[in-house]
Amino acid sequence: MPEGGHIEAHEPPEPFLIPTVLRFEGLPDDLEVGPPRYPAPVERTLAWSPAVLRVYRGTVRFEAEVRVLPRARPGRRTLTAELSYQACTETVCLPPSSERVEITIEVGSTEVGSAAVDGPETPRRSGPPMRGPGDRPGTRLR
Repeated sequence: MPEGGHIEAHEPPEPFLIPTVLRFEGLPDDLEVGPPRYPAPVERTLAWSPAVLRVYRGTVRFEAEVRVLPRARPGRRTLTAELSYQACTETVCLPPSSERVEITIEVGSTEVGSAAVDGPETPRRSGPPMRGPGDRPGTRLR
């Protein structure tokens, strides 16, 4: 992102603005990925737009929950996350772009539901599963 720049939020206020979108590809059939959770945007007014823009600035975290299905066998799984976005400054927008990252998930014994996730700037996690209400054993991708 350019110095002092921003990227548009997931739901920009104008139809001509390019939204930031997180997608997952190559999902193994024994994993499920929940819908991405996007951070709250910052509202900005720029001279060129009559609308108040919703943008992300600085370091931004996108999350999605990864669930290990009961039929999963222990072992490594790899999936790809792709973030598409458009970076802008106060006066100009760069062409739309995307970044892809491979994520490795190590599934332990499905009886105890252990899992670990490795990715850029993602600490390795092992031990008891992280669970939400009604979730099967699994992990959260952060």
